[in-house]
Formats: sequence, C-alpha cells, structure tokens
Amino acid sequence: MLSVATLNSYRNSPDLSKKSRTPQQKRISLDPLAKLNHRISAVHPETEKTIDDLQRNIQASSLIKHIDIQFKTIRQENEKQYMLLSKKIDRKNQFNAIDLSSFRESSQDQKFDDVIYNNINLTRIRAKNVGDYGRQVLRKIFSDEELISSILPPEGHQYARKPLDVEKFEFLHNALRSKYHIAADRYDEFYNKLIRLKLAEFLSNERKHHRKRSEQNV
Repeated sequence: MLSVATLNSYRNSPDLSKKSRTPQQKRISLDPLAKLNHRISAVHPETEKTIDDLQRNIQASSLIKHIDIQFKTIRQENEKQYMLLSKKIDRKNQFNAIDLSSFRESSQDQKFDDVIYNNINLTRIRAKNVGDYGRQVLRKIFSDEELISSILPPEGHQYARKPLDVEKFEFLHNALRSKYHIAADRYDEFYNKLIRLKLAEFLSNERKHHRKRSEQNV
C-alpha cells in the first residue's frame, strides 16, 4: 500500500505535471458561434455571388419598369399630339373642300366696292386662303395690344375679355364680302362656317405668343 508521502511525490513529479498531450489529444473547441462562422466562411464566396446576381436582377427589373413607364408616357403624349394634329388637318381639309361658289353672289350685275381703312385698300391684301385673309385684315385694322387683349364680337357676359371694337370689325366683314363676292344673304353662314373659328384661334395664338415673349424677356 502506497503511503501518503509516495502519492505526494508522484503528484509533484515534474514529468507528470509538464507532460503535454499529443495533437490527437488536444481539446477541440466546442464554441457554437465558432462553428457557425466556420460554416459561413466556407460557403461565403458562392453566397456572395448569389446575392450579387439577385441585386443585379432587381436593378435590371426596376430599370425595365422605369423604361416601360417612360415609353408609356411618351406614347400617350404622342397619341395626344397626333389627335390634335389630326383634328387640325381635318378642319383644314374641310375648310379647303368647301366650295366658295355656293356663297357667292349669283348676279353678274352685282358690284363690290373697295374697302379702305386708313388709306389701305383691304381688298388688295393677298393671302393663301380666306382664313389667312381674315387674319391679315385684322392685323391691319387692330393694334397688337387690341389683338392680345380682346375676343371676337359680339360681347358675351360670360367672357372676361372685351370684344374687338364692333365698328372697326365691320371693315373686316365688308372686306370679306367684297374680296370674295359673297352674297349678302349668305354672308352670315359663310362667316360662321369658314372664318369665325380661324379668327378665334388666331387671337388665342396671339395671346400665347405674347405670354411666351414676356416670359423670355423676364
């Protein structure tokens, strides 16, 4: 039987206290976080590539949606402009297609006098058509200020702008009748069908041009 002194001598022996474990005997870390980090690091390159691909796909999808929205907006605007242009062309074709002879005086004996305003013979003004002639005559009769601040007569209480001077506007009516030999009983129809809308658009465009010039000069 070993004595206490013998056991103590074995315990304090340098060979036993300093003896190291072999590599197989070394304790392996059981830290769960370390194991998780090890696994993540092992698959990280492939995971990163997958994430990058996903991000690129999302960006491409967003870009495609943005382009689709832009194209849709442009297409709608083009369709709107096309419709407006088509309406203008239709009105112009309808305007040109109307035979002025149906409004003219049938009697060969009817004479039409020259119409003079401020020493200008209005019937001698050249124009592309009756609508253009009406615009040219308005420029001779009224000032720029009158054209941009007024509407066609007669006066309407629902309008904020005042109409052009009625007496001066009669020079236009007389000039149109004389220039195109329009019969007296057909003139109102002639004016309302062929002239009035053109002149209303003319005044509207004059106001737009004036506002644009004013904005550019600011």
